[in-house]
Amino acid sequence: MSETLSINLNEIYSAWRTYLLSHSGAKNFGMINDGTVAKFPYANLMLLGNATNISDMSGDECTWTLTFQTDCYIDNTKIDSVLYPMDEACRIFFVKLGFRKMGDSPLITSNGITRITSRFTMSHYNGILENLSTINDG
Repeated sequence: MSETLSINLNEIYSAWRTYLLSHSGAKNFGMINDGTVAKFPYANLMLLGNATNISDMSGDECTWTLTFQTDCYIDNTKIDSVLYPMDEACRIFFVKLGFRKMGDSPLITSNGITRITSRFTMSHYNGILENLSTINDG
């Protein structure tokens, strides 16, 4: 029987938010991607999949890799100076924790709003993110 490894999403969100505040132009944040953005620039964090400690082919329909998605939004005025640095700060944050970025980040523009979406995975998650407590130091 597999068990989902625990992850403190609020702790990760808080560290991510703090990192983006000091390393990018992000000023507004959330954890629900419902398409509603109150103010720009805006960054959103979602947990897409959580890891299991043991899994087999009988009884377990699928095994998840720990995966986060970030969505960064801006009105179409500061794409190069704000949007790309926000996405890069997300990448650096997750790489420092041991994640890998999945593929290229698509740039989507609609109704005067531009969004860039990135996904980060960790296939060897053991229930501990060792660098999380010090990621915002220095």
